[in-house]
Formats: sequence, structure tokens, C-alpha cells
Amino acid sequence: MCGGNDGALNDPRRFGALAVLNKAALHSAALDALSEDLSGQIVLFNEQDHASSWATHVKFTPVEPRRPDRDLVLNIACTGDLSIPWSQCHSLYQLNLSNTKDVGVCSARSVEFRLPQHLHLSVGDRGIIGRRVSISAAGAPNSHIAEGIIGFNTASTAFLEQT
Repeated sequence: MCGGNDGALNDPRRFGALAVLNKAALHSAALDALSEDLSGQIVLFNEQDHASSWATHVKFTPVEPRRPDRDLVLNIACTGDLSIPWSQCHSLYQLNLSNTKDVGVCSARSVEFRLPQHLHLSVGDRGIIGRRVSISAAGAPNSHIAEGIIGFNTASTAFLEQT
């Protein structure tokens, strides 16, 4: 069966929002100095209720086969336009993700954080769907090492029951 076992099909990380992050378009010497590729994916989800419209956790899985060795900053912009430089984007959310506190499930490849505030999984107003997102290293919050656009990551329960 595609998608894993029954437990995996009901995993809350399969619901919520997803962003695939690629290296930032405007690469600079500051990014080279960090020497860490934070491309990968983030999944924003509600740990208790996958039908909820509020994300309580974020799971970050970098492309590189190791967890980031520093605290991260999750930046969510007011826009979804990737052609605008970050310096001209207004930030909707800037969340510090500590590698030492509020860390949940960890593996050699990924790390999961409890969000410091709940994020609305909707479009418009304070919702995060369709917004530009980046990951940067703490201490260099304007570095925007990897970026993408947040989209829905919701599996249909009816579809899952048919498979």
C-alpha cells in the first residue's frame, strides 16, 4: 500500500501545511559563511487534532542527512511573492526555534519543535497558506538561507479509507 502503514496514514504530520525550501535566490557571502544548507521541507501541523485549523508544531527535515547544529528562525512574510527581496518584505511571523528547548521528536534527519505561538492554517488575514517562508540561522535572522511557499498538506480521510 502506498503511503505506509495505517499508523502512518493517521500521523498528524501528514496534515496541516507544507513548504519545500530551496536555497535562497539572493545568495551572499553571509550565507557562504554559515556553510550550512538548510534546504528541505517544513511541515506545520496540530499534534493533537489533524482536523484543526491551527498549527501547534513544526517539523523541519533538511536535505542534508543531519540535523541543524544551531537554533533556527522561521520567517513567514506577508506576501507569497518570491521575486521581492526579503529586505522589502514585511514579516507576518518571525519564530525562534530553539534546538535545545521545545524540541519534540528528533531523528538523525529531522527535528520537531513546539511553535511558540499557534499559526492559522488558512489563506488571508493572519493565515499562513500562500505565504513566503524562510529558515535562517539564529543570530543572523536576515540570512534567509532557504525559502519557499507554504501550501496545504491535507489528506482526504475519504481517500485514505479507500486505499
